[in-house]
Parts: sequence; C-alpha cells; structure tokens
Amino acid sequence: MVDSRKKARISEHQPENIYEMEQDRLHRPVLNCLELFTSHLNLSRMQKKFQSNLGEKVLYLFKPCMRDSPVLRRLISHGLGSDALVWLKMPPATANTGQSLACCRKVVATVLDKGPTVYKIGVTGDPLLRFYKEPCTAPPNPGYYKSHEKFKRMYVLYAGATWEEAALMEAVLIESHLGKPGNRNIRPGGEGRRMGQGPFFTYLVFKSLI
Repeated sequence: MVDSRKKARISEHQPENIYEMEQDRLHRPVLNCLELFTSHLNLSRMQKKFQSNLGEKVLYLFKPCMRDSPVLRRLISHGLGSDALVWLKMPPATANTGQSLACCRKVVATVLDKGPTVYKIGVTGDPLLRFYKEPCTAPPNPGYYKSHEKFKRMYVLYAGATWEEAALMEAVLIESHLGKPGNRNIRPGGEGRRMGQGPFFTYLVFKSLI
C-alpha cells in the first residue's frame, strides 16, 4: 500500500507523455538562462546599492559646502575614495585652516619617516586622471603612475572649494620641502593649470626607495 502511494506521488511530478518530456527538455535551457539573468540582475542591483552607500560615505569626508558639487559626485562615482592607489588622507570635514595644515603636514611626515622616498606635492582638479593618465605625444605630461619616476601612490591631502584655496595649501607644504633629498618640486607651488570648476585637490605622490 505504501509503495503504491509513493508511486502515485512520484507520477504526479512526471510528464504524462513523451510530448511533455520533450517540451520540458526544450524549455529547460530557457529557464536556466532566465534564472541566470535574474541572478545577475539582483547582483547588479546589490552592487549599485553598495556603490551608492559607499559614495555617500565618501561624500561626507568633504566639507558641507562641497557635497552638492556635481563635479565631486562625478569623481566619487568614478572611484575617488575607493581606488587602490589614490587614497583620501584629508583633514576632518570640520577642521579649520590651521588644523587642516597641521593634518596635511603630519601625513607627509609619516610617509617620509618610513625611509628614503621620492615625492612631489601638487594640486589638481582630478586626482585619478592626474595619477593614471596615459602617456601621449602632446602635453600635458602623463600621469604619475605612468611617468618616468613611476610613482606608486597618491594621497589626497586637502580639498579646496576654489583653486586658490588648494594652491595656497600646496605652496605652504612645498615651502618646507623644496630642495630636500627626494623632493621633486622645482617651483614654489600655485603655478598649476586650473581645470574647470572646483573642488580642487592638494596631493602628495610618492614612491619608497627601500
């Protein structure tokens, strides 16, 4: 009696004829594709949500006056704040000018204290482009990662709402390093090429010689 019931239950889940078996065989690849597509779609949504949440967290590292900037939001969406080699090492968003300068100096000193280092301080409107730009025959120069020095990392030290603000921080930082071993700055700072709208970023690029 038990065996007959088991057989009855099994038969309920089996095609009644060859036609249904053939239909099932033909539809199975389509169903598999649909399941795979749905899985990828859900994963894509999760990734977008994660990137959106990460972007919001990065945004709050900047001063409130910059957070609505479409330029800043575009840079963050392109990887600023999550890149493996271009790191944000900025002062807290609430820091005043003196605190920001002290924080930037501390970051530079920490890098140099690790041993012989080749480094340069500069200002840019796009840290990722400035670091990764491919070499070309026309100016401007290639990015630091592709340059003859082959710098290994960039720290974004400071973000200014205007070019003048970031360039002033650049000049103040360069002043105490100009002419020192390993420093590649040859001018006092503030001479860089202004690009579009702010924010603008004071940075440190470097590579260890150890």
